[in-house]
Amino acid sequence: MSRYYVATSWHNSGHSPTQQQISQAMQSFQHFPSTHAYNIANWQPHLENEHMVPRIWQWIEHYAQCTLDYKSMPLADKQVWWLVVPENLSTEQNETLLMTGEEILTRQHLAQKASDAEYYFDVKGNEILNQALVREILPRTYMQLHAMIDHMHTAHQYYPLMLNKPSIFAKEFNAEFGKFFGHSPVLPLVMATFYSTPKTVKHHDNKRKLNVSANGALTAFAPYEVDYADGSVDTTPHYWWVEGKMGAKLSVVEKRQLFVLQKYKDFNPDVSVDFDLNKDLF
Repeated sequence: MSRYYVATSWHNSGHSPTQQQISQAMQSFQHFPSTHAYNIANWQPHLENEHMVPRIWQWIEHYAQCTLDYKSMPLADKQVWWLVVPENLSTEQNETLLMTGEEILTRQHLAQKASDAEYYFDVKGNEILNQALVREILPRTYMQLHAMIDHMHTAHQYYPLMLNKPSIFAKEFNAEFGKFFGHSPVLPLVMATFYSTPKTVKHHDNKRKLNVSANGALTAFAPYEVDYADGSVDTTPHYWWVEGKMGAKLSVVEKRQLFVLQKYKDFNPDVSVDFDLNKDLF
């Protein structure tokens, strides 16, 4: 199995996947076992309109402030998001179904979670929320994410970039993009995008070394080796991508020059959301 890395900058000599390749990778979700879960949907914002992907990168830069080369990010012109969404009203209100013990997050639950960051994963005292999120929704989401990343690299040699930090900004996400969901409350969990040629990648210096117990029964990745000798405050080293493999490590100066962050004045600092709890997404 070839080793691949997460990109932090794209090279303009590369190309994005075709829509057919993205669709085929998502169809593969139907062919492997996973946790049973409600309330999960995939969103492809590039299918909404041509302006969506650049706007989303502005939104991520403004709120999440992830360490990326934002000038190059729109080169990867397709995205897949995993969202927690309401089930149809008929499903939420199906008493026979609910009596079987199925765990379904209602739109009221999602509205509360999207409006209050402190409530986002507060499942104490609510067994249904605990079961649905921890045992069902999150495992299924990340199993699908990993399957798609592996498929896109193995079948087509695309490199991934994935982010889950946007999940912290559910309220801001709904305020900016809620119109695409009929203002039903949704929770962003993680997003992924793909491109053929990285300019830089990030990789920890442990080289994915495994620690193994004496009898081999227990394995764990070795702790990351953090070196502040170069004056960097970034615990994740970044490397130039040269002819299909990792090259030299970026210096502090190079990282500051490449990973420039800015805020955008057209994002309202007083974020508020009004949800419509009477519509179906499908």
